[in-house]
Amino acid sequence: MLLPSAPVLPHDMPLPTHAAVTRFVASLLPIKENDVPILYHVPRRRRYDAELALIDRIVLSITPTPGVYSLTGHTENRHPPRTLVFLHRPWLLDRRAIRGETLVLASHTSFDEQLTTGWNPPLAMRLGMARENCFCIKGYKGDAERKIGIVGPTSTPRDTILERIQNEFGQTELIHKGQSDEIRLTGCACFSLLVSTSVQGPRWAIGCDRMMSTMSQYIEACHCG
Repeated sequence: MLLPSAPVLPHDMPLPTHAAVTRFVASLLPIKENDVPILYHVPRRRRYDAELALIDRIVLSITPTPGVYSLTGHTENRHPPRTLVFLHRPWLLDRRAIRGETLVLASHTSFDEQLTTGWNPPLAMRLGMARENCFCIKGYKGDAERKIGIVGPTSTPRDTILERIQNEFGQTELIHKGQSDEIRLTGCACFSLLVSTSVQGPRWAIGCDRMMSTMSQYIEACHCG
């Protein structure tokens, strides 16, 4: 299990406020109508002012794990670090278990669209996938309708796709190069799987067998290769 990240801000850095961090997160993860509220839990204080509330520590976690509560829960310490929490899946948050001055920010849909792979059309477009004739990969954990990936045509050269992956994720791993630099099909699938298929020769890919099989079927259906 991954422990939540809890960086302590440097002493020589001016402390950010709740409002400043909220604006920063909103600039990275645009608010969506069908998303969870970005202000998922607001401090329960009559005189609470987001522009004045300072932060000593930021906790980042996918879900509200025990580690989150250990950093935000009630304590005998008279001056605990003033903490802000960011959660990707906040639904099980026990609001009564965290200190009254704690702000909890959340993003689910926008986080998926901006920062993860899988059914992520915005990421796919940034990598060079054509919007037309895209195919949704469904089926995960017994849910036949759950969207977990996307496959679609592209005319982006291999080196360009590699450069875009590098820009999006900071590095590339498990690269198998084919006999051609021309790419006709690209795809994304959960979790952190990226795939591309060359027109001729062995596939060039970052990913898994399931995606390879799906992409092969897509090629046959669309006569792409």
